Amino acid sequence: EEATKELTGLTPNTDYNVWIRTICTEGEGLWIGPISFRTECEGVNSIDEDFDSSEAIPDCWKKLMDGPTLGNASIYLATIDWISYSAPNTISIGSGFSDTAGDDDIIFVTPKISNIGAGTHRFKFRAFSGQPTADDIQVVLLSSNKSTEGMTVAATFTSTTGMVGDMMEYVVNFDEFAGISESYIGIRMNSSLPSGTLYLDNIVWEPLPPCADTGTVTVSAIETDSAQLSWTPGGAETMWQVAYGPVAGTDPEAGTLFTTTTYDADTETASAGLME
Repeated sequence: EEATKELTGLTPNTDYNVWIRTICTEGEGLWIGPISFRTECEGVNSIDEDFDSSEAIPDCWKKLMDGPTLGNASIYLATIDWISYSAPNTISIGSGFSDTAGDDDIIFVTPKISNIGAGTHRFKFRAFSGQPTADDIQVVLLSSNKSTEGMTVAATFTSTTGMVGDMMEYVVNFDEFAGISESYIGIRMNSSLPSGTLYLDNIVWEPLPPCADTGTVTVSAIETDSAQLSWTPGGAETMWQVAYGPVAGTDPEAGTLFTTTTYDADTETASAGLME
């Protein structure tokens, strides 16, 4: 039979040492320890992580790797400017000799998310692969960041290859997952090829916007005092707001704002001209 004692009042995401010693009628025994442990992270309600301010995988993100034939698998923070969407860092997932299309799991897991079942948010990330195969990216739901027990596949995507401009964005809307009890989202490699590598960047958990995102924006006809913008509509909208300003600015609301309704039905693109 074991003696137990619950430790309370601990700080989240903090390393602790603990020692135990006996007390008997003759006095006190020797301290046994230290036994080290780290407390779990608190849940977050938003994520916007580009991994560029860290030299290692940030706290509260986890690597979950397990399986009967797992071999030489890896998940680590890599500094590769030409691959990362926001330079210089990216997350590298390597399959090694593992069977990720079978029973081996190699998963990069988010911090605990406190509002994952609210049905009001979406999950976004960028991904790139040196060897794309069909359905090689899975977004999974997890109850724990230590085990795949009860894991559910929420969405499946096929990665792309190429240069940094081809690091595509993938989006999963969680309005259809309202009421779920899981607490973590994982990005799972699902490649049928050996020695595959999947790169991840710019992982976001954010509220679902009331309007659809626009498609790809392009800039053309750049002159000394003007430029032309064009983009594909995100849905059935007929009006758009444009913001622009010097490169030092990071808040679109602080830039020059105007609205436009210019739309070319033949090319199915909207456009706007910028002039100083």
